Amino acid sequence: MRLLVISDIHCLSKDIEQGKGYAGPTGSDFFIEERNARRNPILAIPNAWKDTPPKIDALICLGDLAHQSKRLPFLQAWHDLHQLADILNIPDVFAVTGNHDILSRAEDVLDAETRLEFLQTVSPDFPYRDYDFKKDYFGTGVATKELGSCCIIAIDTCRTHGLGSSAETSKQIWEIGHISTTMREKVIAAIKASEATHYLIMMHHHPDRVDDINDIHTDAMKDGAEFLRDIGGIGKKCIVLHGHKHQVHLKHSLHGSPPPIVFSAATFASKPYPSQSRGFENLFHVIEIDLNEQRFPAGAVYSWNWNGAQWGESKHVDMPHYVPFGRQVDVCEIAKTLSEIVITSKVTAAELHEKCPDLKFLHINQVDALNEALKPFKRTVYPKHSKIDAMLED
Repeated sequence: MRLLVISDIHCLSKDIEQGKGYAGPTGSDFFIEERNARRNPILAIPNAWKDTPPKIDALICLGDLAHQSKRLPFLQAWHDLHQLADILNIPDVFAVTGNHDILSRAEDVLDAETRLEFLQTVSPDFPYRDYDFKKDYFGTGVATKELGSCCIIAIDTCRTHGLGSSAETSKQIWEIGHISTTMREKVIAAIKASEATHYLIMMHHHPDRVDDINDIHTDAMKDGAEFLRDIGGIGKKCIVLHGHKHQVHLKHSLHGSPPPIVFSAATFASKPYPSQSRGFENLFHVIEIDLNEQRFPAGAVYSWNWNGAQWGESKHVDMPHYVPFGRQVDVCEIAKTLSEIVITSKVTAAELHEKCPDLKFLHINQVDALNEALKPFKRTVYPKHSKIDAMLED
């Protein structure tokens, strides 16, 4: 199963900018009036593949389509996503609400209900074309849809945004996402009741710290770690997708058997924050889920980065073009297995993976450690396009 994932588009309008309708310097260089693929990163996505694009089962947008809750840019971005799906023959388009898609702050509270009504009446239907899905999403904050053996679960983590009797109280709400006890119970009940083999949980906000080194802010959900423990404790294969953080990262949750995979997918077209002057990239992703793997959630994330005029295979240090997920591998164990392969001069990728199945879970950032472990055996593995391509004798 393949999913095209886009998050945090933050598109702007030239007309609104010229009228000084945006607050502050943040946002994007993507103006939605641009209809040329070299200036519109949504419309440029079909050109990312040199050959025919792969079959993709659904397009997933994780919120913040337009910057600072501007309605006309939102409408055009939502239209462009559906146009993209039509071009790539993607049958389903799902989204969740981001904090920039509604009015989140106390000073906007009088207009917040109007903006929520706007989301409920846009065309194509938001967040998905199915009537029951839309009714559940806006009614309870949780909606589900089964696509084959995968169950899509959409969670509205912005459900309480716009509330608060003062600016300070409101700020404490809109700075983070929220999943209420009732919503959490609904998610757990949906997973337990479904006969799907895999569960894709999509939300805007990050449930937990994105990582332990670069994520220096205390802006994760208050009960997000508990939520991950809850879904991890069900014993089913879960993948959590979120945006909001503008910090791409893929990790295994610390809780559960099997533990959920958590993918921080943002951002698609935003400007970097001042603290992100180095290593920042705008990306889109295609997630391949291995539905044949029954022990744990497994597959790979393929990523492309925007160079200002076109998409190219990502070289991001944390999210190169190909990143596998599944089993957390032991480099020394893999080196031992590879050392036992009979070699004359070269072993191809196909033979390496046949002899060492866990090699498919090796991250490209682990290749140096693997080659270090292979030194006593006078062997070296060589990557190509972020995958192991061959092993040679030294």
